[in-house]
Amino acid sequence: MRKTSMGRSIRFKLLAGFVLLAMITGALGWYSVVTMERLDASQRTLFGDIFGGTNLLARYIDASWDARASVLAYLLSDDPAERQSLRLRIAVLDGDLAQLAQQMDVADSDREDVATLAAVIQAWSAYTNWRDQSILPTMDAGDQATALASYRAQGVRLANGFDDAVDAYLNKKHAVGGVLEAAASSSYEHTRSLALGASMAAAGLGLLLGLLMSSRIAGAVRQMASAAEGLTRGDLNQNITFESADEIGAMASAFREMIAYQQEMARVANAIAIGDLTQDVLPKSDVDVLGLAFGRMTRNLRELVGQLEQAVGRANRLLDKNRRLHDRVRQAARRTTALNEQALRRIGADLHDGPCQALALALLRLESLREAFDARDGSPLEAEFGVIEAAVRDGLADVRAISAGLRLPELAPLRVAEVAERAVREHERRSGVHVQRHLDVSTPAPLAIKIALFRTLQEALSNATRHGGGVGVAARVWTEDEELRLTVSDHGHGFVPEQAEKKGRLGLASMRERAELLGGTMYIESRPGHGTTVQLSWPLSDQRDSPELDGAGLVLAGAS
Repeated sequence: MRKTSMGRSIRFKLLAGFVLLAMITGALGWYSVVTMERLDASQRTLFGDIFGGTNLLARYIDASWDARASVLAYLLSDDPAERQSLRLRIAVLDGDLAQLAQQMDVADSDREDVATLAAVIQAWSAYTNWRDQSILPTMDAGDQATALASYRAQGVRLANGFDDAVDAYLNKKHAVGGVLEAAASSSYEHTRSLALGASMAAAGLGLLLGLLMSSRIAGAVRQMASAAEGLTRGDLNQNITFESADEIGAMASAFREMIAYQQEMARVANAIAIGDLTQDVLPKSDVDVLGLAFGRMTRNLRELVGQLEQAVGRANRLLDKNRRLHDRVRQAARRTTALNEQALRRIGADLHDGPCQALALALLRLESLREAFDARDGSPLEAEFGVIEAAVRDGLADVRAISAGLRLPELAPLRVAEVAERAVREHERRSGVHVQRHLDVSTPAPLAIKIALFRTLQEALSNATRHGGGVGVAARVWTEDEELRLTVSDHGHGFVPEQAEKKGRLGLASMRERAELLGGTMYIESRPGHGTTVQLSWPLSDQRDSPELDGAGLVLAGAS
């Protein structure tokens, strides 16, 4: 029997294909590790520098507001004991601010905020120098009127300069954070595309190798099976044309030799049958050649099947790796949802503690000034004071409304039905429109799904009230086929969904993004004059066992 060279055998061909798959997988793993290390470094900078520095800045702003309020109280106080207490308070706050400035400098790990932080420190130093040189000595001399005049002339200007420096520092933080976030997103998208491409290429290569090898093997096996079937019927006129330099080719050659041997035996038998006794049967070996040939064929086929099973096992492992990568992407999306809500909550708190307080103080001062001018009969500024006071009140109400809308309520301990009920009640309270609801859901859901449900329900009800006229507004939340489903409908004017989405309506885009970010779907059914129905769904089956983030960014033990 012919021997096949290792360089052309099936084993070598399969091994070469598997080595190529392993190299692709190894390169993908190495690139993924490098990318994850880079993303990890960016995340450490983002959380340590951006979030940590922003938190320190918030404390710095609070302390500076306290210090400035103490200076104003010192100016207005007539009680020596109270003034002494306020001076001690100012000194303590100066120390706290110096310590916070040092901590902010230490937290600036990427040294991107050196200039803006120096500007903040310089602006505050200018304010404290003015206070220590103009206000405190003047008040010690008992000249309160001069001190108040200096406060109006210089103190307000220096305080505004300090606020501008703080805004510049915060804008720089936002810019650096945006750069880090964009870099991380780009790395993630590039890695995902490369991983998907490499995985598809590896799977395609494995399938191509399997198809080529199985096609050749199947062709050879069909010929040999046909010959074997003919031999079992006693038909020795069989022909095997398959030629190859590998193991299958060797098996085909053995079949041909076996058929030729049996044909020779038949010729000799026919010759003997007609009386030709000159023919002789010489044994080829001491054993049954036909049995050995079939034994070799069986072993070869078993070896080939084993090799094919190994190829299938490797393909299954690649699919499992892809599934785990998909799960990690889904978990990252849920964490992103929780972190976005955390950022919105922080912005709402900053609006409440910053601009709201400033507007409230301005309103208080306006009321004081108005009372002073009201004492003068016929003052031409009385009407202007009313207009300014109304504008400040409206601005304060708007800022408070924006702050309240950004702060998401605590949803982690609530059940899904309670989350939906809370969103509906808040909409009814704000709009005065009754919402007919059917909240039939008892299945637990992770925090990210609750956040998406709350925000989406807010937006859908707002659209139904604002664009649909608030006629026949209804909401339904239920679970079906391991999915959380939401439907919001109205009997309003309706619209063409395709045209609305092409116009880039932010409400529809945000709802669709909240659905698709967590693996869900969104469908809009509407036409002019027939109302609107918005349907959304989120999968629950692949999200219950993963850790969740609460509103503060901490990992929760579970979600209900």
